[in-house]
Amino acid sequence: MKKVSGALIVVSFLLCAFTAQAASSVDAPGIMSAPQAATPVFCSSDADCGDLQACLTEAICMPEEPDAMVFGVPSAALYATCTTDEDCDIGSVCEEVSICVDIGECASDEDCIGNPNGERCNTETGTCVECVTDEDCGDLEWCYDTTGQCRPILNCELKTRPLKVKVSGKRKTYVTAGLKVKGNENFDPSIFNSKSENYDPNAVVNELDLGPFTAGRIRARKHFMKIQLIVPTDTEPGIYELRFLNCFSEIEIK
Repeated sequence: MKKVSGALIVVSFLLCAFTAQAASSVDAPGIMSAPQAATPVFCSSDADCGDLQACLTEAICMPEEPDAMVFGVPSAALYATCTTDEDCDIGSVCEEVSICVDIGECASDEDCIGNPNGERCNTETGTCVECVTDEDCGDLEWCYDTTGQCRPILNCELKTRPLKVKVSGKRKTYVTAGLKVKGNENFDPSIFNSKSENYDPNAVVNELDLGPFTAGRIRARKHFMKIQLIVPTDTEPGIYELRFLNCFSEIEIK
């Protein structure tokens, strides 16, 4: 399981002990203060935590009073990670702690049986999805990991040039190649064109997968696009898959 992290995380703590005394409110980054109900469970591994929880080692905003009850909303509260005390609200400091955190609605595929969103568990996000890898999808489908949904692989008859890029023996840390991609009516990269009515500002992130390579300048129109492909010179030689929307191609690094 990958480490759970983020600017905001949903933290759910097991109750170590119930208390009859009223607890004071605590400033928490990003949320309103609330009466406190439980202390956190500290941990050294996932085995110390309850079901659907994981042991997180993270810099997190904690109250300055060490004996204060920490998290107030019953069983869950939004808390912020931090790097310095300045990232925290007044009354809180940035500390490195190991605590049990909620990992979402699932920890394994068993937790997703019968879930309408899908029966595969994405353990990185703790959500039930249709797919995590391409193997979860049917023939001529691939897994769109942004949403965890299977998408059809379209026959776009892509023609890419160049087919090969040489990086061996180069002194620079990277080389660039003007990658030209041409396809049939199933290939419409106009969403990458800022002047097109189909333009999507998130398309470079969501609809373009160049593997270990980076896209520089992009020019696109219907059925055609040109990308400044940035290739690190320490890339291992081999064949790399490239995705443009629901269309796939390959390039060889030498």
